[in-house]
Amino acid sequence: PLFLSKKSGMWYNPEMTLTHESCAVVLLWYNKPRLALRALSSITREAGLDPGRVYCYDNGSETAHGVEVRGAFPKVHHRAAARNGGYAGGFNGALGWAFREGWDSTLFLTSDTELTPGVLAGCLDRAAGLQADLIAPQVRFRSPNHPLDAWGGWFDPATCQLGHYRDTPQPDRLTAPADYIPGTALWLKRTAFETLGGVDESFFMYWEDADFCFRAHAAGLT
Repeated sequence: PLFLSKKSGMWYNPEMTLTHESCAVVLLWYNKPRLALRALSSITREAGLDPGRVYCYDNGSETAHGVEVRGAFPKVHHRAAARNGGYAGGFNGALGWAFREGWDSTLFLTSDTELTPGVLAGCLDRAAGLQADLIAPQVRFRSPNHPLDAWGGWFDPATCQLGHYRDTPQPDRLTAPADYIPGTALWLKRTAFETLGGVDESFFMYWEDADFCFRAHAAGLT
């Protein structure tokens, strides 16, 4: 069955047929307009991506910064938080906004990233093939000497240590319960976000992505 989103007038399918057209791109940024502008430039260059599918969430930046970013990209959706809610508050605010607009899934990015061609389609293809609820795209540095920042992460609750996986080969699935998707960039279904209730905002910043995936493993999400 299809339902109509009251806010956007968009039809969406709760059974989550993973199509390019039903996926939005969400950008979270704070007080660094140069990074936000660079990220938005990369997003809008993505082939076939309608600016109306891009949601730019200002996590409480200075007014002048917000004016600059909105002026440079007037065709994408913009929203500004009243205050800086940290990564956790920004993540929940940005994704909650996009999912209320009726999208089945989103590719979430922080403003220190650039979207390379094919990433959105690649996430959707992998998610469909693996019946995945969350996908970790590779995050790469600009430096040719150390190109791979992460394809996933791990945490050790006994020592309170976090780490990134950078070796190859890469498995299809992260291992429960201690593997996680770093919060820099991830694709996820609306149902995953709603099942988990977003990230735990008591973290404010750091460890919220590890906790989010720990709870995703516990909930049986892939």
